[in-house]
Amino acid sequence: MRLIPSLLIKNQSLIKSKSFNYYKYLGDPVNVARIFLEKGADELLINDCSAFKDGINFDLLERIASNTFIPITYSGNIKNINEIKKLINIGIERVAIGIYEPNDWNMVIEASKFLGNSGVCSILNIGYSKLLKINLIFNYKKRRLKYRYRLNQAIEDANNLGRGEIILVDTLNDGTRKGFSLYKLRYKFNKNIPLTAYGGIKDYQECISLWENNFNGVASSSFLSLLPPHDALLINYPKKHLNISNKNLTPPKVSIDRYSKYY
Repeated sequence: MRLIPSLLIKNQSLIKSKSFNYYKYLGDPVNVARIFLEKGADELLINDCSAFKDGINFDLLERIASNTFIPITYSGNIKNINEIKKLINIGIERVAIGIYEPNDWNMVIEASKFLGNSGVCSILNIGYSKLLKINLIFNYKKRRLKYRYRLNQAIEDANNLGRGEIILVDTLNDGTRKGFSLYKLRYKFNKNIPLTAYGGIKDYQECISLWENNFNGVASSSFLSLLPPHDALLINYPKKHLNISNKNLTPPKVSIDRYSKYY
């Protein structure tokens, strides 16, 4: 069972979003990452929304990595293998590639050749069309739903490729704590593909339900950082509730030293 704190970074600040729109400022990402480490988190997911405009902030990521000493997965407009090599060199363990077009899987293939299947994730941001009454891929770069590259086709491509973990992002319930609404998509993926649920996580009981429904991981921000009803900042991590015999079905196999010859 994996419970993964998610840090959303914008312009070197830690922020929180709701339904993929800016909600509130949370603080310094380095300090918050360190607190999660002290609370017992085993890994972190960093989502860098400012990377689409300003590029990857390697200096900030290096400061976070050097203060946490736990596996970090980074998502943030990765464009080529050289950026991945630089991320590994500064202490990032895994990379996550956003899937918006069929050609985006090529980056997943290239990254997996370098890192291995366990060193790369694919992210499917999933929204809902009220007009068509179906789930569609949400293009984070362009802030709109994708109508040409349909979700079912993306799932079929993921099954055929069979490389790495898939992070399913519930963009509609993101930050709301109304619950993850994409449970049924688990059964459209091959059983051997690890899935992580992200977006709308309500509480620890929902985490248990997701694990029981064959999700390998649960990633969350609001549930682990905000205190209702007024969403005051309160970093928490229910380490004592987690099964100590954590299966961690997709442990990173990346060794930074292993790739030192590339630099």
